[in-house]
Order: sequence, then C-alpha cells, then structure tokens
Amino acid sequence: MPTIYSKNIWYYTEYPVVGNPPANKTLTLVYYNWSYPAPRPAGLTVYLCNSAVTLCADVTTVQSGSVNFTGQGVPATTPLRIYAGVSGSGTMSPLYGGTTNIVVNYQSNP
Repeated sequence: MPTIYSKNIWYYTEYPVVGNPPANKTLTLVYYNWSYPAPRPAGLTVYLCNSAVTLCADVTTVQSGSVNFTGQGVPATTPLRIYAGVSGSGTMSPLYGGTTNIVVNYQSNP
C-alpha cells in the first residue's frame, strides 16, 4: 500500500505480473486484501485499478474481497495498481500502508 502524506493527492503502488501468462488470456476474478493501520482518517478512499486506470473498483469499505474483471478485456499481462487518497482540508500525519496481496485468475479470450 502506498504511504499517504497529504490530503487530496492520489498515491499508488503498482503490482507487477508474476510469471508469464499467455498473451491471449484476460483477467477474470482478482482477489485482494489491503491494510492501513486504525484508526483510518475520514475521507480515505482505496481503488483497485488496471495499470491504464481505465477500469477501477472502489474497495474502500471491503479490505479483503474480489473484483470481477470478466468480460472487460483486461490482458492477463497487465499490472494492477492500488490507488489511495484522503480527501479533506487541513494537514495530516503520514498514513503508512500495510500488507497488500493480489491474486489474479485469467481465462482464454473467446
């Protein structure tokens, strides 16, 4: 997870593809978990996105779950990103990211 230093700025961490999935495969279910220490600041938002940031899922309220990318045409060779930010005014202490896990499933293109 990225460390958040200031409000109203998006921070991200990119998670590279592990291994060599075939080029003709696309993402299906993506399982994830993320963590920030409690208490979390008001205004915290977390997204799981493809690296082009054309497809994002708001995972703010579910720290551990899955996102269904089936039918979206996201190649299995695409890195994924976790974006996080805190909206609001004023200053904040840094929010240090914890452990993140991402597991992808993929299928052949029709």
